[in-house]
Order: sequence, then C-alpha cells, then structure tokens
Amino acid sequence: KKELITASGFGAPLALPVTSIVPAAVGASDVIGVFCRSAGADQNSEQALRALPVHLQQLVMAEGSIAGLNPSAVLLGRIRKVENNAGAANAAAAAGLHRPRPETVAAAAAGDPVAKFCMQHAVDYSAENALRALPVELQCKILNEGPLRASNPSAVLMSRIRKAQTLLAEMRRLGKVPV
Repeated sequence: KKELITASGFGAPLALPVTSIVPAAVGASDVIGVFCRSAGADQNSEQALRALPVHLQQLVMAEGSIAGLNPSAVLLGRIRKVENNAGAANAAAAAGLHRPRPETVAAAAAGDPVAKFCMQHAVDYSAENALRALPVELQCKILNEGPLRASNPSAVLMSRIRKAQTLLAEMRRLGKVPV
C-alpha cells in the first residue's frame, strides 16, 4: 500500500511515496510514524517529534522531506528550531506583544510560506494581510530578503512591503507590469 506525504513551498508540491509499514493497530493515520520511517529517522527522534504539541508537529513536518546523511539529526534540528521559535512567540504573547491567529497557525502547519514566515517572526495580522495583498512574485521577493531581525518585526515587514509597492507602481507606470 502506498501513501503520499505532501509538503508545499514556493514551487510545486513535493510528493514523497512511502510504503506503509504501519501496524494495523496504529492504522494508516499515523502520519508521524510514516513521516519518520520515510525519512529513515530513528525511534528517539520520532519520540521527540511525538512529544511536541500538535501544532509544532505539523510545523516540523510542513518543512517537507528530510534529506541528509543523518535524518535523525536533521529531524531533531527541526524540532529544536520550532521549539525555540515557539518559545520566542510564547514570550512575546505573554508580554502581550503578539498572539498568532488560529488561521495563521493552521496555514503555517499546512505549509503556507507566508504564514510560516509570519509565525516565525511574530508578525501582526495587519502586516500579514498587507503581505498577502501583494502579487505572489513580490511576496516571494520579500520573504527571500531574509529574517526580520528587529524589536518590531511587523514594522520591518511593512517597510519592505512599502518598498515593493513603490517598485510595483513604478513598473506599472513604465508599462512593464500589467495593471
């Protein structure tokens, strides 16, 4: 029996065929087991993934297939990364600075790159919406500029968005982009 694990990113969805060797008692719905076995990760890293809250498990798996010489180390690195990002987001939320919307959390878990970026950098809802309002090409350009390292990441993102909007307006004025 074959199952597909999919993860989306900027390009086409990545489909990784996996031969299901899940015991009947667990069932084919054991996405974590299938994910770990398809990557060749060991039981310790699988247990570490299972120990995470569901939304963080989804963020780890949303990064797509695991490639590398030591899949267990790669998986544990992803787990540490989402735990650290979650810790920073929780600290910001506790301070009243930012609490991600459930829709953003769900979209990030489903692999939406804009939602993942906004969650990673604790961007507020208005900045996320402004980013989504841009054409996909400009969204990608902004995301590719890298991390938002500042005390107010939403302000940095809005600055990038304004620059992109200015560029878009200029290109339209010159007739290089359809209106």
